[in-house]
Amino acid sequence: MKAGKQLSQPLRFVYGVLKAYIGVSVIYMTVALVVIFFDTEPFNLYIVRYIKTEEFSKLTIPLFGYLLMLLNGFLELIKFKKEKRKNRRRRKKDE
Repeated sequence: MKAGKQLSQPLRFVYGVLKAYIGVSVIYMTVALVVIFFDTEPFNLYIVRYIKTEEFSKLTIPLFGYLLMLLNGFLELIKFKKEKRKNRRRRKKDE
């Protein structure tokens, strides 16, 4: 039982990061479709960057996108700790 409690915090962090990763991936795919269909000029959306030269075209996730994912993971940890405190208080009142 203790192993499950120790594992819950890192799993909640991973859950937050994956949730943000899915969000960034949806934006990435949307931008990819726009680039494919409309052959746009290079641009930067902070989360997704499109680079176009004569030799190649490149769509990347810059550092800000990864930091956004980490931030979402930490926010999920904060939510988890608040929920944990709230549940402890409820248990104490019930006893």
